[in-house]
Order: sequence, then structure tokens, then C-alpha cells
Amino acid sequence: MMNENKITSLQPEQGAYALVPLEWFGNPYGADVGVISYPFQRGPRLDRINQFKEYLLKQKERTGKFYQAGILHIAFYREDPNEGPYRRYILDGQHRLYAYRDLGTYKNIMIQCWIVNDMEEMRKCFIAINSNVPIEEYIDSQ
Repeated sequence: MMNENKITSLQPEQGAYALVPLEWFGNPYGADVGVISYPFQRGPRLDRINQFKEYLLKQKERTGKFYQAGILHIAFYREDPNEGPYRRYILDGQHRLYAYRDLGTYKNIMIQCWIVNDMEEMRKCFIAINSNVPIEEYIDSQ
């Protein structure tokens, strides 16, 4: 079960980094979702999740430790910019998040916060962060 105090206590700052408990993300496989996949993002692929799990397990075998494979990028958005809770959207790292959850060895995850004012700004942020992945065709087809 998620600890609501840990989830709501994060007040994001633009571009800031934060270490958050894995439970902050909720259950990506069920209804208890603390972070929502970006609306234009491709759905998670099991083969990609398994690739990350394999990579992380090999890394553990080699070094004796689990390391986080990159920072997760999270957009914070709320309808009224002055009040109400932020909705959180994962812009980059959904496959890693599923792998961390499946392995059950990660307690805290490093994120970078992106505060956006609307979905168009979120879309631009998503494209900028994922510029090395051919996603524009996918987004434009939605």
C-alpha cells in the first residue's frame, strides 16, 4: 500500500532531482497508479522490460550491487496551476520502472521533475527528452 505522506510531500521544482520511494509510483500493473504513462507514449513492451531486467541482473552479478539505470523523467501537471494536487506523468523510463518493480530490489528511485502548464508543453518536453528514440511518427499518428 502506498504511503500518502511520502507521495504528497514532494513539491516539485522545475528541473530538480529527487529521490523517491518506489511505492511513490504505485502499482504500474494495476489500478493503484501513482504515476501515469504519458498520453502519447507507446505502451510498455514486455520484451523491453525483460531486457532491462536481464541487464540489471547481469550488472548485479558483475558488481554485487543493483544500480539504477538512468533517471526517470516525470512531468507534474495540474489543471489549476495555483492549487490542487499535481498529476504525475512518466515521460521517460517506463520500461525501467516496470523492471525495478518486478525485481523488487529497489527501494528508492532518482527522478527529474518537469513542471508543465498544459499537454502541449508536456508533449514538447516528452519529445525533447526522447529525441534519440523515433517517437514523433508514433505521436503524430495518435
